[in-house]
Amino acid sequence: MVANQTNGASSQQAQDKVTDQVKQLKQKASSTVEKATEKATDTYENMKNMLNEAGHNIQEQSEQLYDSMAKYVRENPLKAIGMAALAGGVLAIVLKKMGD
Repeated sequence: MVANQTNGASSQQAQDKVTDQVKQLKQKASSTVEKATEKATDTYENMKNMLNEAGHNIQEQSEQLYDSMAKYVRENPLKAIGMAALAGGVLAIVLKKMGD
């Protein structure tokens, strides 16, 4: 009878030990997942901010380029018409050769 109680106590101790180890593993895994989630969220926010800033910069540069071109055309209308005609002629030649 004493041997059964000893085996039962020993079995309970082993079971308690395994339960404690599982709890510790669960806590570590939970902590690791939480850290990974925080890191992923931070990375996402950083990338989102960078892309928003890049988009804003591109929009600003395109507006400056448009303003610069519009100013040039207003100040040099004949040159602008000449350049447009030249570009159109070159494009027509290229397209014609591609069709041949």
